[in-house]
Amino acid sequence: MSKPSAFEIVGTPPPWSVTLVDKFVVGALERVVDQGGELPERFRISFFPWGEHNAMGGTPEEVREVMDPRLRLVHFTGCGRPYLVVIFIGEKAENDQAVARCQLPWSEHFLGMREGGKLTLEFLGETEELETATEPEVAARTLRSLFHQDGLRHF
Repeated sequence: MSKPSAFEIVGTPPPWSVTLVDKFVVGALERVVDQGGELPERFRISFFPWGEHNAMGGTPEEVREVMDPRLRLVHFTGCGRPYLVVIFIGEKAENDQAVARCQLPWSEHFLGMREGGKLTLEFLGETEELETATEPEVAARTLRSLFHQDGLRHF
């Protein structure tokens, strides 16, 4: 397969999916082939909006550790909106993509399969808002409880 010219989506990506933007995926994968050579028969690919990347203060350290710099790029939609595109390959691809999936809000993740000239992206899931650990709630403190605990003795 030289450069991909079309692809098929298996599954139902979210309505905000960048895969719905005309020529975005094909253009991104063409750049990957131009810059890094042939795509393997199986790979994983994740898309992450650059605006969210900037809002987080950059790529989280956990994600930087699992990304291969040769297989990541910033690619623009037709209207100029940039996305971070990361391809994961090799034996650790599934695990590495899982790390990214937990750390990147508003990201979408696919399994890519090349068979002859056909390219298929199987939708694996999206991450909208990150699950964040919430601070334990502070119990309500009343004057009565403070008096009983000697919390107001010094007044």
